[in-house]
Amino acid sequence: MGGRDRIAVHPARGAARDRELPAGGGPDRRGPRTAARAEFHGGTLTDTVASTARLLDEVDADNVRTYWQPPLDTPAEEALAGLASLADRVCAVRAFSWWPGNNRLPLADRSDLWAAALGLLAGRGAEALLEFVPGDDPAVLTREAATLRACAGRTPPPAYRSHRTPADHQGRSGAPDVRTADMHINNDDTLLFIGDSITDAGRDRTDPASLGTGYVHEIAQTLRDRADGGPGPRVINKGINGNRVYDLETRWTADVIDHRPTVVTVKIGINDTWRRYDHGVLSPVDMFEACLDRLLADTARELSARLVVITPFLLPAGPDQESWFEDLTPRTEAVLRAAGNNGAQVVRADLVVTRAAQDREPAELAPDGVHPSRLGHRLIADAWLAAVGSAAPDPRS
Repeated sequence: MGGRDRIAVHPARGAARDRELPAGGGPDRRGPRTAARAEFHGGTLTDTVASTARLLDEVDADNVRTYWQPPLDTPAEEALAGLASLADRVCAVRAFSWWPGNNRLPLADRSDLWAAALGLLAGRGAEALLEFVPGDDPAVLTREAATLRACAGRTPPPAYRSHRTPADHQGRSGAPDVRTADMHINNDDTLLFIGDSITDAGRDRTDPASLGTGYVHEIAQTLRDRADGGPGPRVINKGINGNRVYDLETRWTADVIDHRPTVVTVKIGINDTWRRYDHGVLSPVDMFEACLDRLLADTARELSARLVVITPFLLPAGPDQESWFEDLTPRTEAVLRAAGNNGAQVVRADLVVTRAAQDREPAELAPDGVHPSRLGHRLIADAWLAAVGSAAPDPRS
């Protein structure tokens, strides 16, 4: 196989994990190095971005990297966010177009995804492998290969550029958006989370260090665990039970701007819907969107911070909640528009919990349909870590 052997590693779930891979590929470093490649698909220990990052962190060898492919039934934006957080550790991508499920489409049907993915990996030494073609038909291989080559030379459409390079991301002003320059979280970052009870999660508001017991706590704990004995980034929780977007606006300066965070995460919207159905208090979607847009725009103007927006979600606990989607669906679309207008990264909590509910009872994820269980919070935390990026080594250490 030439001067460098390539071995794909398929770590099956339940398999022993106590076998160590030497950083040099073996005790004799004078011979050819063995390059180990982790898989990235279901049924393995590396079936998600978070689990892949954990395995690579544990092995901690520069000759161990991972393959990547878009996870099944994952929207392009979410798939690209995961790729962005692993980009420096990806050796190759498996290019194919499956949608929905394992329905094999021509590669051209998801060409925007592949143009963005290949653009993100440009200059990183990663390869693109054409793995599947529609119908397993050799006659279409030439066509599919031509599409893949064309994707490698394309500029991604605007909707995908925030995952590519800082120079490709254009904000309102048309200037490059420096907030996306580093896709990692560093130990000297300050992460601020603001929102409603899902963010609050029972925090002690008399204790500035209290993070509650929800997804913010899970994110902070994961980042501390990755900090090699250091404290990890500073994490601030400013969630308050019952808040709607207008409540955030009244306290935004004191609770966000004055802390000078480097990463701001907003999770809002479900109470703007809920109050309509339990108290008859309306939050018109256009007013909601304008308010959220102002908050994100003001933050972009005042701070050189990365912006992150977590979408609202609902797992109906009863027939009465089914009607909420009439209000929540356009509100979620408003959240996505406001995020896109301001160069914010998006964590699709609505898609994450809905997919998870296909394999378990919804009450296991959100007993009342709104407030996540411990498992629900962990899923949101994993989605945030996948979209926003894993901790990078502290350059001062």
